[in-house]
Amino acid sequence: PRGELNVPSVLIGMVPGLGPLINHPVPADGIVWTLTIEMVFYTICLLAYRWLTTTWQCIAVIAFLCFTIQTLMPLPPINSPLRGLAYVILLACPFIPVMLVGVVLSAHHRNLMSLRTTQLLVPALALTALYLMTTGRITLTTAKYNLMFTATIAAFVAISIWGSAWRGNRGVDFFAELSYPLYVVHVVLGYTILSALTSLGVWPLASIVIAFSAVLATAYLLHVAVEMPTHRRGQRWARKIGHLASLPAKGATPT
Repeated sequence: PRGELNVPSVLIGMVPGLGPLINHPVPADGIVWTLTIEMVFYTICLLAYRWLTTTWQCIAVIAFLCFTIQTLMPLPPINSPLRGLAYVILLACPFIPVMLVGVVLSAHHRNLMSLRTTQLLVPALALTALYLMTTGRITLTTAKYNLMFTATIAAFVAISIWGSAWRGNRGVDFFAELSYPLYVVHVVLGYTILSALTSLGVWPLASIVIAFSAVLATAYLLHVAVEMPTHRRGQRWARKIGHLASLPAKGATPT
């Protein structure tokens, strides 16, 4: 409707958050908007890594900031250069608290956060996220969605607590390792292949098998060539930051 179905708009739309930030119309997409939220979350993690993984106050402050920003930040006029930035921030605000649930559970799993603190933070973050989703100006959710979201959080918490007792399975482990690349590529690549094959008259079941195989192969390639190397580098950085944080300041006397 805004003339966004052209090559430049599609390419811009493939970069999370770029379309809104430069106020360029892009096609609607079921994946990129969620990646935009993740980019905001990863930026927060990068800036506050030392405190996020060790202090509950940092997590509480970030959740409170999400609440405050969504409540007080106005959405600028559509022709304002700040509208795109405000849109991205307001889009992310309802979802940041629930993503922090994973941070809390990870910290508890690594004995960096007490059980009592975890028990208090997880429901508080979940309630904050649900409130922000039901009152947001960018995303408004239905009661059915909120119920599903609550059940998903509960399942996630339960798996994080008792999942370590489950016996491993190669098949499940394989798809677990590919879960994020699959999530990223399955919509655009999978639907494109399905659309192309069905338009050529290929049998639907065969189209599904071909599309799934292509998506799986692409996800595996991303996992091996991108995800694993960047994870290793990130872990090295995290260990380095943790090591530097544990050293006394220059000129200070160790205790």
